[in-house]
Amino acid sequence: MYRAALRDSETFVYYIDPRTAVAQIYDPITHDKGLGVDAWVVLQSVFSVNTGRTSFTCCKWCPDKARYNEACLHELALNANDSPTPDPVSQYDNPSAVAFRWTPPSDDAAGLIIFCVMSSRADPSIVAFNGFYANAGVWSCKKCRGVSSCLHIDAAFKIGYHEELLPLDDSPGMEDNERNKLKLEQHLAALRAQTNRNSLRDLNLERSVSFKPIGSPRWCRLDSDPISTPSVVRPRRLPKILQLGLDARCRCGAPPLHSFKATLVPCTVYQSHRATQRRVWVKPCSRCPVERNMFAGPDLRHLGIFNLNNSRMFAHDLLNEYTTAMSAMEAPFHAFVEVVKKRYIDAGCRTRFAGEDSFRTAWFSRSRLLHSFDSMHCETCGENPECIIFDGQSGGFDADLKTSLLRPPTTVLPDSSTRMAATRHARDTAAVQGAVGKRARLAIRWRQSLAANGQSRLQGITVADVIDDPADADQEAERSARQQKTRVSKRDASDAAMRASLDGIARELETTVCSELSAMFRTFVVASYDNAKEEVRQLYLNLLAQIFAYESILQFMPEHSFNAVHWLLADDEDAAAALLGTVPALGVIARLEIQTLGRYTRETKRIAAWLMERSATVRAKLPTHEPDPPRARFVVADIPKTGSCWGRPRIRSRPSYPNLQGDSKTDRAVVTEELKAAGIGCSKYYETYGIHGQTGGILAAWCP
Repeated sequence: MYRAALRDSETFVYYIDPRTAVAQIYDPITHDKGLGVDAWVVLQSVFSVNTGRTSFTCCKWCPDKARYNEACLHELALNANDSPTPDPVSQYDNPSAVAFRWTPPSDDAAGLIIFCVMSSRADPSIVAFNGFYANAGVWSCKKCRGVSSCLHIDAAFKIGYHEELLPLDDSPGMEDNERNKLKLEQHLAALRAQTNRNSLRDLNLERSVSFKPIGSPRWCRLDSDPISTPSVVRPRRLPKILQLGLDARCRCGAPPLHSFKATLVPCTVYQSHRATQRRVWVKPCSRCPVERNMFAGPDLRHLGIFNLNNSRMFAHDLLNEYTTAMSAMEAPFHAFVEVVKKRYIDAGCRTRFAGEDSFRTAWFSRSRLLHSFDSMHCETCGENPECIIFDGQSGGFDADLKTSLLRPPTTVLPDSSTRMAATRHARDTAAVQGAVGKRARLAIRWRQSLAANGQSRLQGITVADVIDDPADADQEAERSARQQKTRVSKRDASDAAMRASLDGIARELETTVCSELSAMFRTFVVASYDNAKEEVRQLYLNLLAQIFAYESILQFMPEHSFNAVHWLLADDEDAAAALLGTVPALGVIARLEIQTLGRYTRETKRIAAWLMERSATVRAKLPTHEPDPPRARFVVADIPKTGSCWGRPRIRSRPSYPNLQGDSKTDRAVVTEELKAAGIGCSKYYETYGIHGQTGGILAAWCP
């Protein structure tokens, strides 16, 4: 009976778009219909993973579903095999609001307009307007009952105004039209602000339409890497129409709605020297909400094209070009985009290159698909080297862009490795340990800061030097003179104390560390200031500063520099050039001595031998453990959890150390109960960056 009423136009169903329909509430027995916003229900097409089909589901306020708790008449009619699919009411793919029923006003009765307003996070709403003019009528919303203004009414008001369904009353006695337009712009500004916030959050979950793995450029592959994924092809002559194919996917990863006809939409393919306009077949996504305008499209890997969003496509060789430039020189996104724009102009291309944000999004989205290998390999040490040095720069995401799946680098994930035999060193791994190293480090910094008069710089004004503002210029001059005298006195006292301690530091270095290192300390730190020798002295002071630095000796003198040190001990002239690439501070001194003296001094060779011995000793005492079994392939799902898109989740995942004191300690003053339950606890991390601040960084790993 209900389907017969549809055929006889006793009741109506309107398709807002291919995945949203609006049905009029109708009783087949009594032939009763609702009024206003209560006369309509909204149905949306939903893709089921279990059945592999799409079907319409009615909204929660449908009276049939509320009464019988089962499929309603509207669902049965629209999900039938012979159900007609008329053309959508709206001409747009993702309408924010659509006026699907309109009764024009007459002399005796006001007009009635029914809108369907989309929502990105809930079911659509029905909005009704009853009146003659936009500024002289009654608005009502199905969801926000009892209010005259809400986001749904604002969206309907915008569509009705632009489509000239809601004219403004210009009769005498009404408000001025300019004031009405100003009020309209205020409504639209508030609506745009809300839409931008929702879009910003949704953007973190989007991917590219292309989903197949892509081979890395040949120059960044190791010879031992199996070529399981070939390198991308260079696009040549592209077809005018890009076919959809059987493996079409949406940016969310869902297949298309196969029951709907494919749509031909225009697209732009950006290549190295020009952009070409093409058309591509797409179908609506079976999972995404309709207001997100998500369509499933082809992957296009076989054509050498990376499909970002069905409208912007980039050639793989163009994206590889930026990767090559970034790895060889300083090439920010803005500079590279400007270079390509000028290249387009030189080639006579009328289409402008994509913007910086679009290109950045495409490059990072493609990085997710680059096929990389998860083994830690060193060309010298082979697979899983025993000693690896990690260093990096803290970085992360803005709080507005942070998703709930991101975790800081201190998080121990459920599948993280366990290190049972890890122990903390009783002594540090610096070249010189203990208090003497700290005292020598301060003395070297003091000596590097001396001016031509042999005195250190004046320190800043302390709190004790600050007094109330003087009443006149004489008091100001008197105060400045007094402050200058105080600062000079403090500087002279500090310099005298430092000079008095230098001999003691040199003697302690001779007895506890190395006699040659003590001799170099006396020559270039204890000696008085000489302007003629200061240029050479600064080179030796730089070497001493790195020797006495707090960092590990393995960073200053890695194992691969030992051959150059042996050449230095054998008086080989090529040792200086080799050390410049491995131990730069020592290489500068070796080059200076070979150029001025024609040989290496005995002190320099003995210090180099002592540093090499110290580096080998520290490395031998490092704890070792069995390497983790390599993962077959990195999982895309790891990306939102680790914040990394470089395909190295095993390096990125932090192991747990049950026997290491303080490893599982949680700072209750900083970490919330929610984060504590997730296994996150690091006072240094959260005190520095905060809970909602930085969430990652750039980590470098190298074999010493």
